[in-house]
Amino acid sequence: MLRRPTTLACLAALALAACSGPASDATAPRVPSLPLVAHGTAPFWWLRIDQESVAFGTLGDAATFVADVAPPLSPEGGGGWRCLAGDGERRLEATLVPRVDSDPGTGMPYPFTVTVRLDDAEWRGVGGDPGQLLRGFPWVVLQAGAMQPLANLRPTLEFRPGGVLVFAAADGCTTGTWKVDGGVLQLTGFGSLMAPFRDALASARAFSITAGGELVLKCEGVVVLRATRGHG
Repeated sequence: MLRRPTTLACLAALALAACSGPASDATAPRVPSLPLVAHGTAPFWWLRIDQESVAFGTLGDAATFVADVAPPLSPEGGGGWRCLAGDGERRLEATLVPRVDSDPGTGMPYPFTVTVRLDDAEWRGVGGDPGQLLRGFPWVVLQAGAMQPLANLRPTLEFRPGGVLVFAAADGCTTGTWKVDGGVLQLTGFGSLMAPFRDALASARAFSITAGGELVLKCEGVVVLRATRGHG
């Protein structure tokens, strides 16, 4: 009986090693990927920055400011980024700070807080790809539903580029899909897992990152899974 946990721990380590691939996007929360979209509310505004241009609007999808920009983003002290653009008459300045913040309407976390200055006015909001907060390293599962796996038998979740999600446990790996679309998290392909993990992943519709760096998956405000950042 004393040897079984050690054996299972070894099997778990082998399974995780077999499932893991090279870590990617490890610095994603600090390096914006383009095109980058930012937005804010009260009042509503949106910003889009791509490789060649920047567009800004405050009413629906119609841009109220459009300009060419090169380079699109320049690094600033403290890990931040800045975009400067002019259309001949006006000048827009956007500042991106790598700090996790949530959309007040959907609760979705974003990797950057964004400030836009134009026409002597200032707008504040969030931006970047929420998926950047998930990719680049495995997440060690601490709890799924009411189940708390033993410390040496905790499975991992790895959100990979291209929408590939790998669940690695002592008995092997299961590969499914993930995406964040319209403020909703969708995880599919895990019907063969043990009930606590299967149900948690199938029901998850939102996620948050706590101040301590934990990943929390939720369904209608109820926590269904908690995980902590592992090593890539």
